[in-house]
Amino acid sequence: KQGYYNYLYAFLPNGSTKADLSRLEGTHYQTRNRYTILVYYREQGTRFDRLIGTEVINQ
Repeated sequence: KQGYYNYLYAFLPNGSTKADLSRLEGTHYQTRNRYTILVYYREQGTRFDRLIGTEVINQ
């Protein structure tokens, strides 16, 4: 079976009741992301994919 898992790690100092997520996970709210999208097409009866489009998105 396939499933989706999303883990989150936290640091809990001795004697504390509040976990610190940023110590292990970091804080990336201002991080810029760059995504490259590649679109492929495979013609019927062939054994290879052909690149037919690309797009770069910055967020």
